[in-house]
Amino acid sequence: MDEDKLIASLKADLLPVQPLGSASRIGLLWLLASVAYVLALGAGLGPFRPGFVGELLGAPRFSIEMILGSAALVCFLVVALLESIPGRAVGGLRRVGWLLLLAWLAQFVIGFVAPALEPSMLGKRDHCAWEAYLYSVPPLAWLIYLQRRRYVLEPVRAVLHSALAAGLIPALMMQVACMYEPGHILIFHVLPIGILATFAAGLTWMLSQRADS
Repeated sequence: MDEDKLIASLKADLLPVQPLGSASRIGLLWLLASVAYVLALGAGLGPFRPGFVGELLGAPRFSIEMILGSAALVCFLVVALLESIPGRAVGGLRRVGWLLLLAWLAQFVIGFVAPALEPSMLGKRDHCAWEAYLYSVPPLAWLIYLQRRRYVLEPVRAVLHSALAAGLIPALMMQVACMYEPGHILIFHVLPIGILATFAAGLTWMLSQRADS
């Protein structure tokens, strides 16, 4: 076959493709929209804990908790998006995210002995454990969709980090919306992150195994 005809035949079936936006811009959009969704739904389902603004400004340990959790959220979001771009090295940032997450969790363990705030039933929400999934599943589904628009080489790991990012948003919101008591926080605010991440990663693994078979 003539080389020019071969190239022309190959080009004939090509369709124009819209370029994807930058990962940083998409990540910022996801973060702002997801936080707005969680805050709006959280406020609609019940009032936030009275006096939480004063607690943020007047209790350094509580502020540190929020900063550590927020930093871990941003790290996992960036890792989740970069893992959909082949060739991007994310190992260092991934380790930073896990260290921040562990430091955040450690604050609640320490809180059994020396809590950041005086434990109280003030602001308790009766269904906060179930609310966590209502808040986190839609952002998680959107973030996985954004990943799949690119090329994910390690889907299970990518989905795991997406679930951690999505699950941290409602957990941080509950820090100011629900009661503050370390045991309650670990069981009803933090545990749903682990359940969501385990389910999402496990389901992705099963689907990938079925696709390979």
